[in-house]
Amino acid sequence: MCIMSFGYLQVFGLGFVSVFDQVLEGLPEGDKGALFSAYIGSLGENGDQYRQVQSWAPSLETGLLSCMADQCSRFVGGAL
Repeated sequence: MCIMSFGYLQVFGLGFVSVFDQVLEGLPEGDKGALFSAYIGSLGENGDQYRQVQSWAPSLETGLLSCMADQCSRFVGGAL
């Protein structure tokens, strides 16, 4: 039997916030904020922690792409 527990990870937090904002794009900000707070609160998590990750997302993306390129070049023998 596999028992999994939820734990916050920054990259998953960023993904959740991005998808949440896109899916609920047409709602008024107040309603969207209330839904976000209710959902994150039901997990016993801090909504500010999830939103904070957006501020460093561009540097995460740059670092991730760089790392992927490095790993791919090693895998294919430096062809990239």
